[in-house]
Amino acid sequence: MQCSQCQTEIDENALICFRCGAATAARAREPVAEASGRQPVGRWLVVAVVVVVVAAVAWWVGG
Repeated sequence: MQCSQCQTEIDENALICFRCGAATAARAREPVAEASGRQPVGRWLVVAVVVVVVAAVAWWVGG
């Protein structure tokens, strides 16, 4: 079998060309794109936890 990109002879079972790295088969599925303009909930949760911890430490040290 030959690579479709560089024409190097490759094994029939190869997933990629060892010379140029091109895939030997088409993708089964396309990757899902993330919604633009929205941040994941996890990021806001981390920020909220950090704010609560800083406030608790400030209250404990100040009191």
